[in-house]
Amino acid sequence: MNSLLDSLFLIFSDFIFVILAIGLAMLLMSIFIKKKIILFSTITVIILGLIFSSFVMVEEDYTSFSKLYDDQLNEDAVIERVKITINDLVGDKREVAHLQVKDNEIIAAILNDLSSLKLENERESRGKREYEIKLIVANEVGEKQTSVSTIHFDLDANYFENHQIISESNHLKTIESLVNSEEVEWVISDEE
Repeated sequence: MNSLLDSLFLIFSDFIFVILAIGLAMLLMSIFIKKKIILFSTITVIILGLIFSSFVMVEEDYTSFSKLYDDQLNEDAVIERVKITINDLVGDKREVAHLQVKDNEIIAAILNDLSSLKLENERESRGKREYEIKLIVANEVGEKQTSVSTIHFDLDANYFENHQIISESNHLKTIESLVNSEEVEWVISDEE
């Protein structure tokens, strides 16, 4: 019975707090605003503003891979190479192995896998991820001018940087096929 009451309190505590805050605001505003219609109109505008801002804040918690990198990975961008690093999650080494990918088909497959990611922002970091990816991207910024930048992110099956992956996608399909392939030669790290 206690757990039911505790659960109900957790669910409705924010609601009760909001009702009390609105009541207190109405009480304070009634001291300065004598006409009831203006008082209720003012409170209604404040409530609607709070509701709208809460929806905007919730919407900011959700994003996608495409939205995060749409400026850098635009249609004119050329990805020169991708470095995939397998991180050491249990030992003291920074990395276990890495691979430089220059094949355009493999790069396109990696980006295609990542493009379907839907993400939810996490408030706290969760430490190292299984893979570290670096994209070397060239963008044309003017006539005969190219800007080269690096896009760096860590990911695993459940997280992309500080975002939890909420979509049902096989975003590691190409990366794991490279890890499991006997045709690909990974550079093994000798860091101790």
